[in-house]
Amino acid sequence: VTVDDPVDTNSPVGTIFTVSYNVSDLAGNAANTVTRTIEIVRDLNINLTEWKANGTGNWVLQTDHRTILQTVNADPTMYHNNVDSQSDIFELRGEIRVKTSSDDDFIGFVLGYKDGDLNKDDVNYLLIDWKQGDQSGAKKGLSISRITKKLTPGAWSHDPSKGVTELQRGTSLGNVGWKDNTSYIFRITFTSTLVEVFINDVKELSVTGEFSDGAYGFYNYSQGSVLYSAIRAEANTNIPPIANAGSDQNITVGIEVILDGTGSTDDIGISSYLWKEEDSVLSYDPTFILDDLPLGLHTITLTVEDDEGKNDSDDVVVIVNEEL
Repeated sequence: VTVDDPVDTNSPVGTIFTVSYNVSDLAGNAANTVTRTIEIVRDLNINLTEWKANGTGNWVLQTDHRTILQTVNADPTMYHNNVDSQSDIFELRGEIRVKTSSDDDFIGFVLGYKDGDLNKDDVNYLLIDWKQGDQSGAKKGLSISRITKKLTPGAWSHDPSKGVTELQRGTSLGNVGWKDNTSYIFRITFTSTLVEVFINDVKELSVTGEFSDGAYGFYNYSQGSVLYSAIRAEANTNIPPIANAGSDQNITVGIEVILDGTGSTDDIGISSYLWKEEDSVLSYDPTFILDDLPLGLHTITLTVEDDEGKNDSDDVVVIVNEEL
């Protein structure tokens, strides 16, 4: 195995290392070199003790360290992880619940947030908020807005002249408020060009554009008794398969060749195999036998595909020699 630089797991998130490897049989025949990349990602075990509170909220950490309760009805408040959190691989997941029937105001999230942005006039982050009822210019429902100024007073009515520009409302919850004492499962994807929000497995928001990196966090405005629980990060994308057509082979004419693609891997499972030599299809099986290859060099390509249509290819070279 050769590596361009030693793989240092303490490197910053996003650092990419290149690893190359091959294998040889006892006769010294070497397979084609395979190159793969390793990217450093953040720890997925979310511990809310490391997060930071902004604003006048009262954020009470629960004993499992993955659950937190915001108890007071007050001005806007955030509880955020204080690190850049955009990711093409992972999404934030958890549950949100309002444990009272005494109010009807805002719950939600912030994305791309920097510590202290709440009270700054030159900012650029995203606010996902959900209000239970219509009230004094504030509309009930779920929405996402871009924030460019100090959050109040524009946050209440989503006033673009005051730095709160609404980008989209929820597909089914855009004009529907949350219910008292009801748990909602959320999933949030946050990349430099895409934000998606699922509530109870329904895609409510999907916005494309250019988004600044920053923290993700929880948000309340004039709403107490809000519980965020089971907070975790999980893979949000299907990782493509890795095809492995096996080692290159040297044979004598008339000898059978066993081609084996079972060394191919995928995070979900491989759904199809395709073996070809140029435009000719040879097999759709993971493993098969060729017994009629003519003299010469043959480059045979294995393409594997998973259930979501992602694929990868790998070549194996078979050299057919004359009899001695």
